[in-house]
Amino acid sequence: MENNVDFDPHSLPLDMSRDDLETALMEMLASPSVVSSHRIADAYSRQDLSDTVVSTGEADACVMRAGDPGEAYALGVAMACCGSQRFCATDPKLGAESAVVACVRRLACVGATPVAATSQLIPSGHDLAASRPALRELLAGVTGACREMASPVVDGDILPCGDGSKDECGAEGDPGVWVSMVGSLDDCDKVVGKGFVTEGDIIVMVGETADELGGSQYLHVRHSVDAGAVPQVDFERERVVNDVLCQGIDAGLIHGAHACGEGGLAVALVESAVVGGHGFVVALDDDLDPASSLFSETQGRVIVTVDSEHSDDLADLLDATEVPYTALGAVHGDRVRIDDERQHTLIDLPLEQVSGAYDSVVD
Repeated sequence: MENNVDFDPHSLPLDMSRDDLETALMEMLASPSVVSSHRIADAYSRQDLSDTVVSTGEADACVMRAGDPGEAYALGVAMACCGSQRFCATDPKLGAESAVVACVRRLACVGATPVAATSQLIPSGHDLAASRPALRELLAGVTGACREMASPVVDGDILPCGDGSKDECGAEGDPGVWVSMVGSLDDCDKVVGKGFVTEGDIIVMVGETADELGGSQYLHVRHSVDAGAVPQVDFERERVVNDVLCQGIDAGLIHGAHACGEGGLAVALVESAVVGGHGFVVALDDDLDPASSLFSETQGRVIVTVDSEHSDDLADLLDATEVPYTALGAVHGDRVRIDDERQHTLIDLPLEQVSGAYDSVVD
């Protein structure tokens, strides 16, 4: 079953009840691939770099001012890093493409556009000769995706294998990639974070969720399975979504933006709630089964918040690009609640409880 692209996630007993879905969410929030690293990010980015605008604990990318301290300057540099090993284990090329578009998406969530990228390829074993086919696929994925997303690759290397032991990100012998990217933005004062910071803000999902549980954090954590077809990458859709984000942030329409990544929509919503200190009430509008609706890792999705005064302006911007979007609900209270399209509650937990899980490992 391991790394089998033909494996059907729906052959597993997927969680259906509210209790099981809440348990799945809590387990993923506490898993090493998802759990908050904001203490490390904040300490590093603010220890010596006094020009840090936001750290990766506060936003999807770290942003620093560019210029001489003490001068009035607005130009900024944004930095993001994304890795993909479970996806690469099943499809090295597609997994590498996913890492690249995820990096660009994170930059767009702070209003930045990509300038340059570097990559570190992870071989599928200690024998580099045996790893060459996978490394070729990884390299093709990175370079092709960077061309599509207009981000030159300026450097790269091959990471040496460690002791070959199985870790949280993938199994022994799995290929993988890390992509680091730098972007630029014109006005640091317009940068937004990823948290839900204003009570009553409308929560909008840009993009749409497909039935794509293959290679997901959900399968890994709940079923110890790293298999199934991984989510597809639509470069044109990615470019349009990123452009809309940058336009919306520059126009002051978007209060916050957070890309959906590992753990899917449910984890992204909770991360924004924890970071911003506000709960939410949302209702999904797809016809997927609960686990797929909550935890699919479909590419090209971003959670944004907007106040009611500017919600029509944001809708006009999205309608003009024909990007699918859904007004899910609102920032509200001190609980995280997700209903399905029939108003059946899938998840309803205290914000304090999910915060404890999300902050539980890295100190």
